[in-house]
Amino acid sequence: MIKHAGIFAAGHGSRLKKTFPNLIKPIIPIKKKPLIEWMLRLLREAGFDKITILFNSRCGEAVHYLKTLDDFKSDLNFIVKDTESSWESFSLLSKEMAKKSKSFLLTTVDSFYKPKELKNLINKQIETQADIVLGITNKIHDEKPLFSDIEPSGRIINIGHSCLQKEYITSGLYLVTKILADEMPAAETFPALRYYLADIVLQNKKIWSHKISASVDVDDASDIILAEEFIDKHLLL
Repeated sequence: MIKHAGIFAAGHGSRLKKTFPNLIKPIIPIKKKPLIEWMLRLLREAGFDKITILFNSRCGEAVHYLKTLDDFKSDLNFIVKDTESSWESFSLLSKEMAKKSKSFLLTTVDSFYKPKELKNLINKQIETQADIVLGITNKIHDEKPLFSDIEPSGRIINIGHSCLQKEYITSGLYLVTKILADEMPAAETFPALRYYLADIVLQNKKIWSHKISASVDVDDASDIILAEEFIDKHLLL
C-alpha cells in the first residue's frame, strides 16, 4: 500500500494576500486551524502515515507550527527551498521522495479532496501499472487550464493547448512512481510542470487519469467558506 504523500507548499498565494497580508498561504486559518494542518489531517484520514512538505524560505512560521503538533511529529519531513518554477518544485519533491518510496502521492497545499478519492487514485495506479496517474476534473475555473485528451480506458494521450476534447483539466493531484522520478531531468529543462507532462506523453509513458468527483481549491478568500463546508461534509473532525 502506498503510504507516502508530498505537499507543495512553496507558492506565493498572491490572491489571498489581499485578505491576509501578513500570513503565508499554508497558515491561512480555516475553521480555526491553519490550512496546512487540514491537509495533514486529510492525508492521514486517507491512510498516509509519512508526509514530506516542500516549503520556501518564507515559511518558517509554518514549519515551527507543525513541529508543535504532537500527533504528526514522527510523520513529517520538511524540504525548504526557493524554487524557480512549478517544474522545479515537482522534480525536487519527487526525487527526494523516491529515495524512500516506490510510489507516492503529490498534492498542492490548497486543494481539498475526499479521502476516498486519494485511495481510488492509488488503486488506479495499481490496476494500470501507470508511471503516473493525474487527478483530473471538469470544473474548469483555472486561469491557465491544462487540458487532457483521454482514451475510454482512462489513458492520457495528449496534454496542453493542442488538446481537442477540452473537457477535463489536471487538478493538482499526482500519483508518481520511483521509476519515473529517477528519470526526471534537471530543473532547468522545463519552464513549468505542464511542459514536462506534455513531454512524457510524447515519450509514450504510461499516463493515466482519475476523475475527481468533488474538490475545493482555496485560491482566494471566497473559497474559505467552501473549504469549511467541504471539511464538515467529508472529513472526520
